Amino acid sequence: MALSNAVKTWVLDPAIFNSARAEFRLTPGMLASNLVLIDCGVYSSNVVDRTTGIFYPAILGALASLKSISLFSGSTMIDQIQELASYGTVQHLKVTNQAQEDIHRFEVLNGHSWALKADDGPLNTLNLQGTLTTEASHKDYVKKYNESAGVFKNYLNNQVQISSVEQNGPSGMLNLSTYLKFLQSTPILANIPDLRLIIEFNTNSADYVVDADAPTAVTPSLVPIRPQLVYQEILGLEAPKGLMKVPFQSTIVERFIIPAAGDGVAKTTSLRSAAFRSRFVKDLMFFNKINTNDDYLRAKERSLAVHKEKIQLVVNQKKYLPDTGVDHEAMKIRYFSDTLGGLNIPLAAAMSSFKDATGATYRCLDLQGSVFAHNMSVCAVNVNDVIDRLDIEVSRTGSTLDSDQTAQYDLLVFGTVNRLLEIKDGVVRLSY
Repeated sequence: MALSNAVKTWVLDPAIFNSARAEFRLTPGMLASNLVLIDCGVYSSNVVDRTTGIFYPAILGALASLKSISLFSGSTMIDQIQELASYGTVQHLKVTNQAQEDIHRFEVLNGHSWALKADDGPLNTLNLQGTLTTEASHKDYVKKYNESAGVFKNYLNNQVQISSVEQNGPSGMLNLSTYLKFLQSTPILANIPDLRLIIEFNTNSADYVVDADAPTAVTPSLVPIRPQLVYQEILGLEAPKGLMKVPFQSTIVERFIIPAAGDGVAKTTSLRSAAFRSRFVKDLMFFNKINTNDDYLRAKERSLAVHKEKIQLVVNQKKYLPDTGVDHEAMKIRYFSDTLGGLNIPLAAAMSSFKDATGATYRCLDLQGSVFAHNMSVCAVNVNDVIDRLDIEVSRTGSTLDSDQTAQYDLLVFGTVNRLLEIKDGVVRLSY
């Protein structure tokens, strides 16, 4: 069997497309695994211009238009990513600042990046000023302060606007291997029968930035843009004969409810996992999903920093983390960095509370950047073991000092697990 450099590029329209989903059916053959989804996004016919105040979310960008991505062989699901908004938020922040600039400028996926800049004078006739977070020429995620009116006005920002038409409006491009780890595990999709990619759309306006302060504010009626799939067929390459085995990794997610806690009330919740039982688990990531928006940060983008939070794992009936577990914001950051790499985010975003010496006001960030406070606290741990039983103990203490610190929230646990794909005589079999 000889490799060939000859490839045929396919640009595929969905076989099924409606407001809820799109399905692509790939031509059988030896396909490269670098699948790319283009023209991801939404539009609304009642959007006029920026004064309408309808934008993509700051961190997610056009990715907010997708709920889930699934890869099937016939009726057999090979790989899937659920809770895509929360998972995608972390993926967007796991890059360098320059990479975030490139994502925005060339893929229009988000507008999130940081600039250390102090503007002492007026930037334009609206006298917009900023310090830590914004360079007014192109930073896309920041709320601007209108000094002439003495108030913040979200619609003055430079965030990516949702279009009023399907054609030629802003849309995103996704490399699907970022979200489907099966595509990272093998360079060639070797003649998988009846290969289907299914995309579920999100047109819920509450998950986008709908600014009520805009002069001509409207409620959008969002419609998904018709996406296309770009993939490559490798010519002159024959499929292996007999039984073919492809080991790969996959991301699965389990959702737990962390109950509310009154002001000053300490509460510990013990959670028993079902999704990770009898699985080889490489790592686990914890995302505190709260159900309220915070300014321009949407609820699905937020991982709440919880007051006096502690996380302890009991793996196979043995305490897994040293001492009392992860019991400090800095420790969460350290565990995440050691497991999955760093996040390009202000440290205050992982802090459940910070005040000045008087305890009255925030002084760590400028007013524009302080919106990130408490809004991006994630933890991850390496496991690298077969789990027969997994218990997660989460402790918190309710507090009224900052918003949402007494509210119920969802704990999303994303785990990387080992799987095996077997193909023989056109039949696909999956196992853990």
